[in-house]
Amino acid sequence: MPPSSTPPALPALALLTLLASACTRRVEVPGPAPTQDPSAAWATLLHEAASPEGVDYDHIQSQRVVLERYLAWVGEHGEQSDQWKESKEDKRIAHLLNAYNAAVIYGVLAHRPINSVRDVHVGPFRRGGAGFFFGLRFRVDGEWVSLHHLEVERIVNRYQEPLLHAALNCASNSCPPLRFYKEQGLQGQLLAAMRRFLASDRGLMPVGGTAEAPAGYAASRIFQWYADDFTDWSQADTVCGWMADHATGPKKAWLEAHAQDCPLQWQEWDWSLNHAPRPPEGSVPAEEEAGPEEAPAAEDEEEEE
Repeated sequence: MPPSSTPPALPALALLTLLASACTRRVEVPGPAPTQDPSAAWATLLHEAASPEGVDYDHIQSQRVVLERYLAWVGEHGEQSDQWKESKEDKRIAHLLNAYNAAVIYGVLAHRPINSVRDVHVGPFRRGGAGFFFGLRFRVDGEWVSLHHLEVERIVNRYQEPLLHAALNCASNSCPPLRFYKEQGLQGQLLAAMRRFLASDRGLMPVGGTAEAPAGYAASRIFQWYADDFTDWSQADTVCGWMADHATGPKKAWLEAHAQDCPLQWQEWDWSLNHAPRPPEGSVPAEEEAGPEEAPAAEDEEEEE
């Protein structure tokens, strides 16, 4: 979620926090939670509906019960409810990523028709997408949390892995593409997601030169808004240096040449809803076809008692 919707700093933040419990809206899903993990059914539906161009919300709506069963299960399960051990880090990360992305989709379905998540207003959360990301609360692992809290506190800041920024989808056209993440081979999946994002114009787009801005590249605002994540959590001195390790071809060469001065331009963020009709069966989206292969999944570990 872009930080443009972050509430005001203290002391306004303190007042807003006091109001939050009374002014947020819980997004209930039909229950009870299924007794068996329904992740496979949800992963299949998401694979059918999601493409590099966006999400076919109509297709998901037509099988909405699959998403509802998954979110009902997510609401009752997770590292706290099921007491997962610390060694299960990839399991925790994948679970939270999928929970966040599924909650975003359900938030869209619950408020259709909308042209953007910024059209959702909740109590005092009325500007810049704050209603959607701060005002709505979803049940995850036994707790009611906002999308902002789930993303920032439970996922990104906790695990301090810059690749996670390419795995979180905010239901807007400028967001990285959506997919379901598996516990096995998670690091390879995250690497592939970031490489595909940088290979696309949405992540890094060539731009012509002007007197004020020499020819180069315009990057997604994600790399501007979260610049400290890419440098503080790595050995890179600049965002360009970090991106160079995950780009290919001319983009990689340019980023390496500008690893220190990093004269990136920034793309405008498109908040339009990322709705896109379902790709024809049997077709392979160009971005996926050209993307690098994911690292093979590790062999299944023996489940801990």
